[in-house]
Amino acid sequence: MKKTKLSALVVGAVMVGGLLSTWQWNVVREVIDGDTLVIGNGTKVRLVGIDAPELEHCGGIEAKGELEKLVLEKKVSLSQIKVDNFRRLLAVVKVDSRVINLKMLESGWAKWDGTTNEMGERFKNMANEAREKRLGVYSAKCRESENKDCIIKGNIEKRSGSVTGGRKFYFFPGCSEYKKTIVEKEEGEEWFCTEDEAVKAGYTKGTNCFGKVFAW
Repeated sequence: MKKTKLSALVVGAVMVGGLLSTWQWNVVREVIDGDTLVIGNGTKVRLVGIDAPELEHCGGIEAKGELEKLVLEKKVSLSQIKVDNFRRLLAVVKVDSRVINLKMLESGWAKWDGTTNEMGERFKNMANEAREKRLGVYSAKCRESENKDCIIKGNIEKRSGSVTGGRKFYFFPGCSEYKKTIVEKEEGEEWFCTEDEAVKAGYTKGTNCFGKVFAW
């Protein structure tokens, strides 16, 4: 093992150990967004297993508001703590006996990120329930299959474990997957009126458009 990698692991262990021994219970002084908070000693904590929309995306403000209702100025306990590759502190967060990670998934304002920790199955099931009920980001507020103004659909390829998302494609009537494509605005996907708009936003024509040209 390289020295730099070993050092990073040692730092992570010290961070986690210190938090467990000194800051097991702490008051939340700030909520940054729907999956990140700051406890009283200034430590940023990301709720493990969930992914809330960015503030500028559909549902981002609502997700932050939901997390504020659950934790702001309340004492929380942290468990299953670890440090990820970006040196972020990840944890299961509780207020009394309530698991806040699960409450955010239950509200629909956060999605399961595919994490397979010991609570992974519970996270997955709760997210599926919210999806079936079309709550939060799964509602018509953030997910659209039709738009009467601009009809080109921008779609971001889903990549497991990726923070930034995958490749961007656009589709229009005539593309084989057009009707099935949902614009998930909580992911930053969007509608376009022209192909030029889509290209300028970083999207490329879907491979299933078979050389067709958009005309509307």
